[in-house]
Order: sequence, then structure tokens, then C-alpha cells
Amino acid sequence: MEILRAIGEKILKILQFVAVFIFIIFEEVIWEGIAEPIYKKIRSLELLHKLEITLNKTHVYIVLFLFLLLFVGVEVAGLIAMVYFAQGFMILGTLLYLSKIPIAGFTFWVFRVSQDRFMEFRWFEYIYWKIVDFFDLIKESTIYKNILNQVVELKNVIKNIKNRYFSKNSLFFKNMKNLYLKVKVLWNKESSK
Repeated sequence: MEILRAIGEKILKILQFVAVFIFIIFEEVIWEGIAEPIYKKIRSLELLHKLEITLNKTHVYIVLFLFLLLFVGVEVAGLIAMVYFAQGFMILGTLLYLSKIPIAGFTFWVFRVSQDRFMEFRWFEYIYWKIVDFFDLIKESTIYKNILNQVVELKNVIKNIKNRYFSKNSLFFKNMKNLYLKVKVLWNKESSK
């Protein structure tokens, strides 16, 4: 029995690690790098200010139906993209996943605009707070904190490499520019003959 419990704990830790890792990838890479800028752009569009007024005037059941339709569609697209990834169709999975991000940004905007109205539904409020509690539970875990620290370190390493080699003032960038100019001069001499 002790062996089974130890195996169960190991499997649970592996599953927890995978879940936390996926959550961090979503939060750090996809949300901060792609979805949040799209959401901010969507939020700043003049057309959406008019749509916000329309949503606020529309019956809450219709807005909730629209939100749930978009939300389920985005989540299903994400699941299908993961199936494509698992089957080895990386390009197709990537294209599907990337194409759902603007729709997810719009869906998030609809949620933010209508959140107070949605919270009037007890079932919606209950599910919302259960999801928030689940995310808080993940963020409080040791595994999450350890992986997040490693992600932050990796981001700093990448930032340092970028600043060292790819900033306009870096020696590497200047050498590449000089090499390009020399090759260009040689190319022009050869092509003018």
C-alpha cells in the first residue's frame, strides 16, 4: 500500500507540474506577449465604444449568450489546436491557436464590459469565483513559484542576449552592419562589371 501511495503522489506531482507549466506558459507568453496587447488594442477602438453602449442596452440574457458562445468557441478551438499538436500537425495547430487569440481578446473585452451584469446570475458568480480561487491556488503552490522564478530568469537571460547582441549600439550589431556594407559594396562592384 505504501508503494501505491508513493506512486500516486509522484503521478500527482507530475500532473501538477504539467498543469502549472501550461498555466505559466499561457500567462507569461500567450497572455502578456500576444493576447494582452490585442485586448488593449481592441479596447481602444472607437467602434467598440459604440458597441459597449449597445451591449449595455441589450438584454443581459442575449449578452450572456453571446459571451458564452464566443467563450466556448475559443476554448474548443484551443482544444482542437492541442489535438493537432498531439498528432504532429504543428503548423495547423499553431495557425488555429493564433487565429483564436483575437477572438479571445474580444471575448475578454465582452466579459469586462458586462461583468457586473453577469455577476447578477448566482451560477455565473459561483463559477467565476471558483475559477479565480483555482488560479489563486495554483499561484500559491511551490511548483508555480519555482517554475515562475525559472521563467523570469530565462526572460532575463534572453533580454541580456538581446541587449548585448541585437541593440543598435552593440558591437555585434555594428560588426554585422559593417559586414553588410562591405558585402554590399563588393556586390555592387561585381554586378556593375
